[in-house]
Amino acid sequence: MKQFSLLMLLTLFSTSDASLFKSNNHNNQHFIDSFSSQSIWTANINNDGIDDLVITSSNDQGLIIYLGKGGGKFEQLFTTPAIGSVKVSTVFDADGDGDDDVWLQYDTLDDVREVVLFNDGTGLFEQKSVSVSGGENIPFTYQALHGDVDNDGDVDLIKIIGGQGQSGLGLTNKVATLFINDGTGLFEPKGGTFLVERHRQLIDFNNDGYLDMVSAESNLTVFYNDQSGVFSETPDVFELGFSPFSCEGNPEEDIMLFEDIDNDGDIDLQLLSKARGLLRRINNGDGSFVAKEDSFCIPINDVSNGILRPLDVRPIPDAIFVDVNNDG
Repeated sequence: MKQFSLLMLLTLFSTSDASLFKSNNHNNQHFIDSFSSQSIWTANINNDGIDDLVITSSNDQGLIIYLGKGGGKFEQLFTTPAIGSVKVSTVFDADGDGDDDVWLQYDTLDDVREVVLFNDGTGLFEQKSVSVSGGENIPFTYQALHGDVDNDGDVDLIKIIGGQGQSGLGLTNKVATLFINDGTGLFEPKGGTFLVERHRQLIDFNNDGYLDMVSAESNLTVFYNDQSGVFSETPDVFELGFSPFSCEGNPEEDIMLFEDIDNDGDIDLQLLSKARGLLRRINNGDGSFVAKEDSFCIPINDVSNGILRPLDVRPIPDAIFVDVNNDG
């Protein structure tokens, strides 16, 4: 399963009051009802081989699932459990039964809850609580990453904690904690916590067959997996040499992608930033990175629904890069 993106090198900007889809069947086109999204994932919900959509929302709609019917059509699933305002979510096969489950953290009137929604393969979910936190000082999970960290065949979880408080927003220090899957979709903490930077991902950085924890902002920090699911306490740090801010825009509005740009088997970086434009850093394989190609700035204005709006006042972009012309 993967987080859903609607475009290629284009950028997706979501706002808290923006309707992503419209309800309409005009000219045999199928549109999804409007909502405010927190995350959108493609997933395997009912084992029919067609991608489904799992949508978590920061408003009272909570969890929304649309089953893919083929031909670009979707049908809403109305058996999803009632969930409050979702703070963070991720979708993966937690219990190893071949269909995707949903892990999420959400607000109620009194507390913040973490649950796993176990899918029976038809779209019926059983909710199991992972933890319930009460009071004012509640750890905010800023991001949840998943992958088989200990190579035992089930999917583990890393929570990125953004400090204390209901929102946790605006705090620069993020703490990562590993939770190992017991094989049934329940998770236990393993190892200590470690500080990570703005952009984070689980990647096999040194090609040893085990997922490492990488994070980046001005530098790239790599916490190597010791091949038992424990990350190194002393990470390697690589200089990236990002240029000064040269574009109009908020420097905190950016996204970084970790991928093999030049197909040489090691991990490179692409930074898409309002303040820096598009920057690429190619991994030489020896701990150094070199700049590739010139940066370009993201246009400061965009047109949406016929209205010209400054791009800089809109939230953080998302993007994917794909091989459009099949040149490798």
